[in-house]
Amino acid sequence: MRYFLTLCGLYLGLTCADLASQTVDSTVLPFADFMHDVVVHHPLARVADLEVTMGDAQLLSARGAFDPRLGFGLNTKDFKDQNYYQLIQGELKVATNFGLEIGSGYERNRGDFLNDQNTVPQDGLWNLEFKLPLGQGLFIDKRRAQLQKAVLYQRSSQEKRILLLNKLLLDAGKTYWRWFEMHHTVIILRDALRLATERRDATRESAAQGDVPLIDTVEAQIQVQNRLVALQEAQLRYETARNDLSVFLWMDGENPLELLPSTIPPRRQDIAPMVSDLSRLDSLRANHPDLRIRTIETEQLEVERRLRRELLKPTLDLTYKPLASTAAGLTDIASGDHVLGVNFGIPLFLRKERGNLALASADLEQAQVDLNFQEESLRNQSLNWHLMTQNTLNQIEVVQNVVANYAILLQGERALFQNGESSLFLINSREVSFITAETKLLSLIAKNQTSDLSFEYATGFLYEKYRPI
Repeated sequence: MRYFLTLCGLYLGLTCADLASQTVDSTVLPFADFMHDVVVHHPLARVADLEVTMGDAQLLSARGAFDPRLGFGLNTKDFKDQNYYQLIQGELKVATNFGLEIGSGYERNRGDFLNDQNTVPQDGLWNLEFKLPLGQGLFIDKRRAQLQKAVLYQRSSQEKRILLLNKLLLDAGKTYWRWFEMHHTVIILRDALRLATERRDATRESAAQGDVPLIDTVEAQIQVQNRLVALQEAQLRYETARNDLSVFLWMDGENPLELLPSTIPPRRQDIAPMVSDLSRLDSLRANHPDLRIRTIETEQLEVERRLRRELLKPTLDLTYKPLASTAAGLTDIASGDHVLGVNFGIPLFLRKERGNLALASADLEQAQVDLNFQEESLRNQSLNWHLMTQNTLNQIEVVQNVVANYAILLQGERALFQNGESSLFLINSREVSFITAETKLLSLIAKNQTSDLSFEYATGFLYEKYRPI
């Protein structure tokens, strides 16, 4: 955080210029440090963490369908001072993850007009209950399907977090390299303006002494004006890039920061050209968060299809309740007293079930097609960014030699000019060519870094590369 100032400083009356005057030496902001601060402190990084929180909440909600359920019921009727009936029932039920429902219940019934089937011993009646679906719901039901999809959703939420962070880091990285390019462009053009200004002053002095034609002062002044305009435009682009970079600077996701005026990017000589790692394409589906999300979505749709296929079966539920009076206790549960129930049902045409199954199958097939298409699209994007990275790397090597050669030519032309063997036009031409080559080299360095950044994003490794340790 030594690179940044909080906005609170501005509220205390300190301007950027004031703060700059307090810092004697410039501080270099390395790219890796900047990316680390973004992934740790940016508000969108906090938003990405909420994706995981939502996934955990979804899973917790789905598991709630298997919570034990306690129930109690009381029904009583009194009419003209006569107790018709009083029905008391309590139960505890537990649903298992393999379809079987287990429960325990108690009932105690009284009354002058009690239905015979509700007649129980004086102390009440205990029961155990086992309910097993032998047809529809034996292998999967809505409750188990919802839990399976919630587990997958939780995994998906973790991948969505990484996907959001990848996009955040890509935007932040591109902004950083634009700031880098604009900063060094201003330095180049500022030096060019200084040279043009010194030459104009020297030309005016020579013209006043009659050593050079007066018209040379006009050309020297034009060069100063042109370079002044170019510098002003570059300074505007630099300030814009600097402001854009400040958007990514935060403290703990709550307090916005601004870049200290004394904070600068690394020297262009210190930037190592990037070479993309093509081996990452071998595990693209396994490592890219977007492809992992789509894979999980296909798994969720497969769960839905299994459920729809299960609903084609008839319902056949078997219920068995061993009974025991409270006097004998639960040890009397094996006496053979019981309630047995069998329920069966099936729609005659199954049109709703068959239609839902066809829709689920179509959704699954569409998701698989989309997954394959997205994988191929990301593979092609990665290859294109690899080619861009390699191309800029080759161009950097060439333009570095071009800059060195132009520097030799410019130095020789300056020597000739001082000896009166060259013209103002030629030396200006040499300088323009040298400045153009320098800015071209600077642009290629930024493009090389940005294209490698885009390659890391397309292959899904960007967050892994800059994640906090």
